[in-house]
Amino acid sequence: LGKGIVVCNDTPGFLGNRVGVFAIQTALHEALRMGLTPEAADAVFGRPMGIPKTGVFGLYDLIGIDLMRDVVRSLVAILPPDDAFHAVAAELPVMQRMIREGHLGNKGSRGGFYRTDGTERRTLDLERFAYRDYDHRKPGAAVEAERSGDLRVLLAGEDVHARYAWEILARTLSYAAALVPEVNESLVAIDDAMKLGYNWLHGPFEMIDAIGVDAFVARLEREQREVPAFLRVAAGKSFYRVRDAKLQFLLADGSYRDLRRTPGVTRFSELRRTLSPQAENAAASYFVLPGEVGLVEFHSKANTLDGESMQLLAGALRHAESNLAGLIVHNDAQHFSCGVNLESVLAFITARDWEGLNRFLDHFQRTCLALRYAPVPVVAAPSGLSLGGGFEVVLHTDKVVFHANSVTGLVESLVGVVPGGGGVKEMLYRWHAHHGDIVKAAWETFRNVGYGLTARSPLEAAPLMMFREGTDEYVMNRDRLLDSAVSSVTALARGYAPPQRGALAMAGREVCAEMTAWLETAAGKGQLTRHDVTTGEQIAMIVTGGDVDAGTELGETDLCALERRAFLALAKTPETRARIEHMLAFGTPLRN
Repeated sequence: LGKGIVVCNDTPGFLGNRVGVFAIQTALHEALRMGLTPEAADAVFGRPMGIPKTGVFGLYDLIGIDLMRDVVRSLVAILPPDDAFHAVAAELPVMQRMIREGHLGNKGSRGGFYRTDGTERRTLDLERFAYRDYDHRKPGAAVEAERSGDLRVLLAGEDVHARYAWEILARTLSYAAALVPEVNESLVAIDDAMKLGYNWLHGPFEMIDAIGVDAFVARLEREQREVPAFLRVAAGKSFYRVRDAKLQFLLADGSYRDLRRTPGVTRFSELRRTLSPQAENAAASYFVLPGEVGLVEFHSKANTLDGESMQLLAGALRHAESNLAGLIVHNDAQHFSCGVNLESVLAFITARDWEGLNRFLDHFQRTCLALRYAPVPVVAAPSGLSLGGGFEVVLHTDKVVFHANSVTGLVESLVGVVPGGGGVKEMLYRWHAHHGDIVKAAWETFRNVGYGLTARSPLEAAPLMMFREGTDEYVMNRDRLLDSAVSSVTALARGYAPPQRGALAMAGREVCAEMTAWLETAAGKGQLTRHDVTTGEQIAMIVTGGDVDAGTELGETDLCALERRAFLALAKTPETRARIEHMLAFGTPLRN
């Protein structure tokens, strides 16, 4: 079923809720005590800590204000009287009023801490008990910590946001340490519970290691806080270490034990600690795994792709072609890749550096084509979001091992551009192989790319030609992605020959004109905006060949050239610039 198993002793709250609800309650009570707005609190207790972006107030809304009250009450009833949880378990007057007046969160029409009015998100002013405009501003330290992935950045300042972050981490991480060995002798179980159960990127002990055990303990002591015995044991050490190419974890008696997973389960976040990268830059790294299989890992913010990402991918492929059995593209982040870095694209637009933008797109396309026609097999193993340029990388691999929760799609039209990494071309070829009719293939590609359709699972992806039945596969358990990908490379490598593909006889100018007429009709009905029409016209040009006779043959490099031409034409419009700026500022599409 794709679930992870965490063994623990039979104690109140077990592991996940014991630590997770304590963290949530601490974040809630401290936010109100310090006078933080819900937006500011969620900006800190969220992605900068490696915690889902819902934060604390958003998570309360998601679960339900009344249900969270009952969860807290149940823990109060079963935890020992001296447990630290009781200090953050009191029912808050504002929440009592919310429950009385039906503000129960996402499940109710009246909203919770947040609600959506039409298309606008609004926030409950906790003092006036009235909704106001949502504040999109984020504390600078939270933005930088999210960008760098460094917890210490979040804790470095003296302002209210740094104090808030420290208060949550000091209390939550100490609470987790106090549970060893009572709940489980293995700290790995607690880390796993938070990663599997609460979708944290890092468990409590991984966080302490990131801060530094001695630095963490020293600050607790300076502030005259209690230091749990297990933290004392870890003094001068770390909770995880690598010895003899094996990852080990600390036990309560001060000794270390090798971390062993179930056969078939390998987490790259753990394996990478025992490896040295063959090549790396700010956006990606390249490793050689046991068994002589290469692996490229994206690790920029949201794993967005830029020139550095593609340069490393191209270099890794060249190395793998000469030395290895094949290449895997995979990472252990929440999302495989959210697409091309829009900040980089906007920088090209602002500088009016059209030649630079064309070179970037050309290199992106050539790298994707090199993946497709490499003399060794290339396998992608994505989870979470694989969108835009990230999905274009996936589309060009020999095989994809999807996690069952994978969300895929070419969504570039939402920001007023077209897929520029070979995505339109690839979907046209796939639809043509499916229908055997270029006109049907052109219309299918035109609509799917134009609407920016996404699939929320491999099963939804199959009828959209984003999942190749008989070629691709999916696994329910994310921890089995990497081993499945390695097995796929090994199997494909036996007698491997690169795929071959000929040119397409294009649908031509008449079908392109029909698509343009369809766009105008849809706009006349209010279904599309004017810039939707402009963007759609460029997609139509690519999938039909534009102003060419029906039957004109175009190959993959020809179609890639049309993609670049369309991308550049749209990038020069003020409407596309406005869409990109809006997406970067607010995270939502602009309809203009």
